Amino acid sequence: MSEKVTQDNLKKEAVDEKLKIVVSATFTIDYLLPSLNYLLDFTKVSADVELAPYHQVFQQLLDPFSTIGQNNKGINICIVRIEDFFRDQFESTITQTHIEKIASELIEAVRQFNLKVKNSLLFAVLPCSPRVAGHLKPIINNVTSSLRNDLLKVNAVVDISAQDLSSVSFDVDAGYDTVSDELAHVPFSESTYAALALAIARKVHLLKTPARKVLVLDCDNTIWQGVVGEDGVEGIVLSDAFLAIQQFAIDTQSKGVLVCLASKNAEKDVMDVFEKRDDMLLKMQHIVAHRINWEPKYANLQSLASELNLGLDSFVFLDDNPVECGQMRQALPNVVTLQVPKDEIVNTFLRHIWLFDKQAITEEDTKRTQMYRENSARQELESNVTDIHEFLASLDLLIDIQAPDENDFSRVSQLTQRTNQFNFTTIRRSESEIRGLAEADNTILRRVKVSDRFGDYGLVGFCIAKIINQVLVVDTLLLSCRVLGRGVEHAILRSLADIAKEANCTRLDIEYKYTSKNEPARAFADSVADKFNEMITDVHSIYRIPISHAIAIKHIPGKDPEAVINARTSETKKISKPLTNQAAKLTHADYYEELATKLTDGQAVLNALQSTIIRQRDLNTPYIAPQNSIESDLQALWQNLLGIESIGVEDDYFAIGGTSLLAARLFTEIAHLYNVRLKLTTILDAPTIRRLSGYISPDHSSTSNIVVTLKQGGSKKLFLVHDGDGEILLYRNLALCMPNDIEVFGIKPYSAPNIPTIHNSIESMAVYYVSALRLKQSSGPYYLGGMCAGGLIAYAMATYLEQSGEKVNLVAILDAATPHAAKKPNLATKARNQRLLAMLQESKKLNLMHRAIYLAKHIITKILNTLAWEFNSRLRYVLVKLRFKVLNYVLKHNKSWPSFLPALTFREIYNSAENQCQLKSTTSEKMLLIRAEDGEGDDVAYQKIYADETFGWRKLAPKIIQTDVLGGHASMLQEPNAKGLANLIKERMQADK
Repeated sequence: MSEKVTQDNLKKEAVDEKLKIVVSATFTIDYLLPSLNYLLDFTKVSADVELAPYHQVFQQLLDPFSTIGQNNKGINICIVRIEDFFRDQFESTITQTHIEKIASELIEAVRQFNLKVKNSLLFAVLPCSPRVAGHLKPIINNVTSSLRNDLLKVNAVVDISAQDLSSVSFDVDAGYDTVSDELAHVPFSESTYAALALAIARKVHLLKTPARKVLVLDCDNTIWQGVVGEDGVEGIVLSDAFLAIQQFAIDTQSKGVLVCLASKNAEKDVMDVFEKRDDMLLKMQHIVAHRINWEPKYANLQSLASELNLGLDSFVFLDDNPVECGQMRQALPNVVTLQVPKDEIVNTFLRHIWLFDKQAITEEDTKRTQMYRENSARQELESNVTDIHEFLASLDLLIDIQAPDENDFSRVSQLTQRTNQFNFTTIRRSESEIRGLAEADNTILRRVKVSDRFGDYGLVGFCIAKIINQVLVVDTLLLSCRVLGRGVEHAILRSLADIAKEANCTRLDIEYKYTSKNEPARAFADSVADKFNEMITDVHSIYRIPISHAIAIKHIPGKDPEAVINARTSETKKISKPLTNQAAKLTHADYYEELATKLTDGQAVLNALQSTIIRQRDLNTPYIAPQNSIESDLQALWQNLLGIESIGVEDDYFAIGGTSLLAARLFTEIAHLYNVRLKLTTILDAPTIRRLSGYISPDHSSTSNIVVTLKQGGSKKLFLVHDGDGEILLYRNLALCMPNDIEVFGIKPYSAPNIPTIHNSIESMAVYYVSALRLKQSSGPYYLGGMCAGGLIAYAMATYLEQSGEKVNLVAILDAATPHAAKKPNLATKARNQRLLAMLQESKKLNLMHRAIYLAKHIITKILNTLAWEFNSRLRYVLVKLRFKVLNYVLKHNKSWPSFLPALTFREIYNSAENQCQLKSTTSEKMLLIRAEDGEGDDVAYQKIYADETFGWRKLAPKIIQTDVLGGHASMLQEPNAKGLANLIKERMQADK
């Protein structure tokens, strides 16, 4: 006989891994992170939150190697605003067809993602902001509504609904910030980001924390105003606040929560209220059990737990009396005890009780109260019979074992998550995973429903098996404890044996993996197939049961293993054990009351967060106090944003922890206070309060200096040219990684009002930038570089310097291509083919006729969308070309930009200039092409896009040196990749003696 598994020789269960949460959005989402981390920590969710690259929702969903695509065990979150997909387009070019196309492609991307990644996807589609033109708002809002409805139909997608957002005071209109949106695509105020974090944290809590099963209510001054024993039935008052609590109980009961009463009263008085007061919303039909007496309430909750056969960690207790609440918390820390607040905040309090949140409401949930009543009747019958055979025969048990249908998947997923004792492997599966298994070849799924003469037990069991080499291998077999010892478990094995026999299998293999709770499953298997048990490890065994034996398995009443019988009352036994101090510490949940009464909106979360992050100034330089009102205002802003006390007016912004993202918020607040709009690069020119105040003073004159110090250093100077958006802040990390003997400068565009750059050609940019850098370094050798567009301009500067007789010892071209470099063929076609294959895969779920309709509809939609996209693209091209001609005229004749025309973006001017650019060739050996190795979406490395490995540069510079660094097109400049890039450039500069 095989060695039996005993607890003495079993390993401890593995500790749960830390949860990974990935957030992707169509706008800058970084301001969400502090509040979300604070809330997760506050609610005891151990998680690492990672932000996906900016505005790459599509790429994250479609690319299996994306941050979200590889997060198979965590939670993925997508936050979308439809308007962000048209952010840089003219309103006149945006059509309803174009908007609907984005929504259609988005839902398709979610479906494709759902086929590959089986864990939960939280999705929020936010309403459009005040920035959107009036004629587009109704279109976008209608598409947003339709998109939300379509997302609800996709398995495993959890919607962060408009109601979820409204409950935390997330208000798009009131929380919209025009300045920060324009500066850094940060559309919301900090409190609005915090509100969004609160809505997300509640959904994460829903997914990771089991909902409580029992709501216990006090009566006097809890569900009615007054004391019934003193005021009488007619003397108690049912005001709106108390009726709201009653309605909350009714709504909670409809979700499958058991509602009980625990009150210090005469039972008759309370029953009279329910019988005689017609204005009571809560009725006795909603109540599954009650304890109305003069015993301590904690003793009554223990009694209720025993009757309902549920652990105290399933209970929530509501009472108005602080003394009773204190006693309950001390005696039963596993129970979440909430003190009902004052009338005026009751509705807010009830809306923010997280404890009963559920992802889905099953049919069993809606019938739960009735099921418990029926079970009480069974227990009463069982206690009154002496013959177990007679008892089981009198039940008239009906066992229905079938493949799950559409209405069963949510419940069977719920069972895999919750069933612990009679569960052979305790594999947890989501609804989408189970649906996927239902469609897999050679895989058998069976759900088990049970009823008897007292009523319906509901769906109580589930199993998954697969036919492998004429063996039916069972990897999931579970059953609710409430039907154990009735012969249901034996019937399941016979049913599986019948399936195996029909498939010509010779054996039934049932895996058993030990946990601290599933001894009843092992005990049952030993009772019917002990001699077929093969030990694999000390915690893993397989029962290899011949079909002939499995078919003959029968239930013998009164012969069930003790562990199986005890499983029905195991929770009752647990509650009688006193909790240790450590257990009380771990299970205490006072934070739920704070969530329900204090942390109910974004501003409250932000205030709580800020109270935890204030730190002392830690600099070696002396503190210098403000000298005027502007410096005082700026000091307050800096201290609030950075969470530091006593910042001096000469303290360096970056030295005390400032970032470019915080600079966007800083300049937003400055714009609101002083109606002065500053560019983000201003923080590089003015990194102290004193210098920054000069830009706000009325007598401050704007400077045309375009060369900005990114890092001070020694004699060697590295000049980095702005990118295609005119930005130089992207070089900040790279500059900080350079050694002390190298000084780093950024060259930014020379702009004018409504004209982001006064140069309309690459050549004129190069000439002007050379004249500017000569003010910092009068003669060579020069060291130049730039990312993408900056690399191209740096090359043009180098050839101009060489023609002027100057020496250029380095041109670092960072993942940049020449203007007319050839791209790899069929990139767009391959992407379209992938989407087409996904659509065909999705259509396989439908019958032939519906598949034809589905495909025809989607193909026609794609054709129309493609035509619309082509039209809009050509229209945008024509409009930019016309405005570029206007720019040429304006610059030539020294005119202002016409107020009736939308201004060109820097990107549009640069692209137009690049199209006309004719770069000169060079024989220099100092040209260095630094290619990014990887990346995804907008961060994809150019070597994945361009056909020529040097992106066209070898034709211009035959002696160019090519090398690769870690990171993507943009992330090569971000940590931790920036250090490797800096080392490479440093070596080239220091090798030049």
